[in-house]
Parts: sequence; C-alpha cells; structure tokens
Amino acid sequence: MEKDSHEEAVRVEARLEALDDAKAIAAAACAFALGKKGDRLPSPADYRRCLEPYLKANEKSALDRISWTFPGGDLATIPDIAQTELGRVSAGKYGEAIAFADGHAKMSTE
Repeated sequence: MEKDSHEEAVRVEARLEALDDAKAIAAAACAFALGKKGDRLPSPADYRRCLEPYLKANEKSALDRISWTFPGGDLATIPDIAQTELGRVSAGKYGEAIAFADGHAKMSTE
C-alpha cells in the first residue's frame, strides 16, 4: 500500500509541475502577443527569446521543458485560439501538459 501511495504522489507532483510550466508559457505567450508585438505569436526559432521577459525568475526553467509546436504568426489567422496548441511539457511517464494560445493549459488525455 505504501508503495502505491508514494507512486501516486510522484505522479501527481510530475503532472502538476508540467501543468504549472505549461500555464506559465501560455500566459507569457499571451502577454507577448498582446503587447507591442502586433498580435503575433512567436515561432519555434524565437519563442525562447520572445517569452523569457514575460516569465518570473522561478518560471524560466519552463522554457527548457517545453516542446514548442506552434509555427508562429498572427492571432487573427487562428480560427479557434482556445484549441490552438503552442507546445507540450512532458510529465515523464505520466503524460504531457499542453499550452494553448488563449493562455490556458491542460493535461493531455492521449
């Protein structure tokens, strides 16, 4: 029983950490896009440089953990911003957290 509860605690911690990182990235992307950048989201080549100023010091490590999948571009060209994936943060064997262009994040059900 004790082993099961320890494994569950590890699983929950890994998922929460990934979700927190994905939320921080999603919020930073919104701040970047809605700031002086003309409603544009960064590309895979420049997301790190673009988002770092919008993250707190304790959130910057999220940039090392995300796999950025959004190609970059204007917010106006996105048909459903709430369903547009920016990237994924691994929770190891416990899944992935997905950051979305509208600023929210959720754990993958895949």
